[in-house]
Amino acid sequence: MALLALLVASCSNPLDQPYKKETVDKDFKRIVDMEKISAADEKMMAEFMVKHDLIDESVLELGASYRDILEQAKKEQASASKVPLVNKDSVRNQGTLEKLHKSVTVSFDDSSMLVKDNKLTCTYVIKNNSGKHIRSFVGDIILKDVFGNEYKSSRLHYFKHMKESEEVKEVFNIELSPKNKNDVLVLEGHYYFTCEWAPEAILFEDGELVNKLRVKSRE
Repeated sequence: MALLALLVASCSNPLDQPYKKETVDKDFKRIVDMEKISAADEKMMAEFMVKHDLIDESVLELGASYRDILEQAKKEQASASKVPLVNKDSVRNQGTLEKLHKSVTVSFDDSSMLVKDNKLTCTYVIKNNSGKHIRSFVGDIILKDVFGNEYKSSRLHYFKHMKESEEVKEVFNIELSPKNKNDVLVLEGHYYFTCEWAPEAILFEDGELVNKLRVKSRE
């Protein structure tokens, strides 16, 4: 009976699991890996969790599922689309972009880059240079070919707290999915790819939220 319950639980839709801060990183990765949401919903849902739940705003009732979070994120996005666009000057705020890039750096170890079975693996180091504790951040890892053209990107949602000056080593995996057998990406071994980090939003422990569109400090 216990085995049957375990099998049912393992096959259940992860979107229906209750949201827990302790396991959100693992839960969200499972939702994405099982392709339960689209790429657009993945981005929208991650940004919603960073904006609301991780800064303790009571947006969702206790015990809400990840599906509830997705639906709430969709409602918020629909409401936001009805209001005027943000001031273009804020989008061009160079100081904000510089703060994003300087606060969290992601360094890739090119010597560790390996392609096998159409999957690229590379180790990278995340460092908190902000001078403050970080609660979470989101951004894109961009994979470029030898000519500098963007080949593919992967969303990085980091929901783990980082202390001031802390460094964390992680492993990056991405499916290459070459178009045909003549594509150089089919070959196995080391490649002349480069990876770039494009940060989008950072949530600090003190409640400050920095993203491409605005800088918001908790009062």
